[in-house]
Amino acid sequence: FTSYMLLEDQGSKRVVDIGLVISKGVHIYFDRAAPVLFIFLFFGGWYVFVTAGAEALLCFSAGALLNIISARTGVRVSIQGQTRLAHALGHELFDALQIGVRTGSIGGVPAASF
Repeated sequence: FTSYMLLEDQGSKRVVDIGLVISKGVHIYFDRAAPVLFIFLFFGGWYVFVTAGAEALLCFSAGALLNIISARTGVRVSIQGQTRLAHALGHELFDALQIGVRTGSIGGVPAASF
């Protein structure tokens, strides 16, 4: 799905520039939200360790790591797909629908499976 989506035309320079600005904003948001997220993960991990032990803490940590990777990957691909989707909506509805479904599934399937 990702390779199909990345091969699609991004559209005009203006659309690409808007997509880059949105991408930078999202990356800044992730960078600023990460410390808060790690504070919650630390206290959640501490609670899991105290109540269930080291093995449960290992499972909690693995789940948290996979969730973070899944979220960052899904958002990154969705951002890259948005300019392609906007361009395709101006041309062919069926192609736009395919791009939208594939872009959404790239982020959704890993998040649900992890």
